[in-house]
Amino acid sequence: MKRFIIAALALVASAAFAQQTPAPASAAAAGGKKIVAVVNGETVTRQTLDDLYDSMNPGMRAQYDAHGGKAAFLENYVQKRLVLQEAAKSGFDKKHDVQVAMEAARDSALFDRYVRDVVASQVISEADLHTYYNTHQSDFTNLAMVKAYQIILLTTGPKAMPEAEAATRIQKIARQLQDETAAATKSDPASAPKVLLSFFENAARQYSQDDTASLGGYLGWFPRGNMDPAFETAAFSTPAGTMSAPVLSKFGYHLIYVEATRPAGVRPFAEVRDDVRERLLRDRTADIMSAVARLTTQLRASGKVLMYPENIN
Repeated sequence: MKRFIIAALALVASAAFAQQTPAPASAAAAGGKKIVAVVNGETVTRQTLDDLYDSMNPGMRAQYDAHGGKAAFLENYVQKRLVLQEAAKSGFDKKHDVQVAMEAARDSALFDRYVRDVVASQVISEADLHTYYNTHQSDFTNLAMVKAYQIILLTTGPKAMPEAEAATRIQKIARQLQDETAAATKSDPASAPKVLLSFFENAARQYSQDDTASLGGYLGWFPRGNMDPAFETAAFSTPAGTMSAPVLSKFGYHLIYVEATRPAGVRPFAEVRDDVRERLLRDRTADIMSAVARLTTQLRASGKVLMYPENIN
């Protein structure tokens, strides 16, 4: 059921991915922190989004990476915040049974994380992780990938503008970015990639017409086969640290900034370590549960536990 709900939310997020209205540029940052959403006055910072995204298990994160990335996750998170706000507004969170369930969920999360991160380390060592990685490298091959940002002016859908107007505007934005970067890096040409990215993110928040605008146009890493063919061709042919020429896809005109590229091949251990550990956690569940049993026996022997079974109804 849980997977079904998550899948359904992902579909909703995908539908909203091309329709969400970007936040005003003035809301892009506050108190030195980048803001990715404001839900009825409750701000969601990029740091919060990154922390939540990184805390997912590798399998779930891979699903998001392949279907909208952080933008889709943010859409789902906003929907969740709206429901939680409504629950709190009605006082639902103050109900006794709900309070009990919330406390149980907190205890369960703490127990699970302690077992996974501390107890399991007695069963699964770093050497075990490296051994598994070295003997299963075919499981960690990687397609060629691009990490990119975009600015899009839509020529289809409710926000569409005439194609000729979009073409003119995207050319103007491209020239503006090129001129600003050239002026800012005249004395330090080596800084051009970072400076261009900064200008590009600001321009995405100001001009882009999809829900990545609030993220500065951030698309994350993606392989071939996930994007519009014209967009994909441009992204994979643009050198890292540079911006593409305007690209026309079936959705509209794009500018693409490529931050990094990754060739096909075996993914490095550091990148897949968490995935390797997840696999070993599943494979050695019985051993980990035995370690938990030994720990509870030790703690009970060294602690003070009083039980009164006669008071159980």
